Amino acid sequence: ADRLPASFISTWPTWVLDQDGNLIRIPDDQSGEGFVSPASIDELWQPIDLKRPQMKPALGLHIRSGIIRHVMPALDLSYDGMYRNRGMCSVPRAFTWMEFAALGGLDEWDGFLLQI
Repeated sequence: ADRLPASFISTWPTWVLDQDGNLIRIPDDQSGEGFVSPASIDELWQPIDLKRPQMKPALGLHIRSGIIRHVMPALDLSYDGMYRNRGMCSVPRAFTWMEFAALGGLDEWDGFLLQI
């Protein structure tokens, strides 16, 4: 497992692949829509006076130049599949990642299926 610097990964944009195959970017401070950066490395904040979000286990991928570089455990927090940016520290992100190449040789991956 690799520990990537929190300052490095906290600024990455976060995308979600939904069940219909649509790739959707979670709005952040770089999207120009007036949102704050929702990513957090070690905390998750949720307002106590609002409806609790739906929480699903997910798989996070670091993709660079079209190649999967690292995988991480993740949580998808949303309200009916929408509204993932609920303010600061509302999108948790791990900073301990597994190098994808270490999971096995590429010739072994034809036996696996990523299903959404």
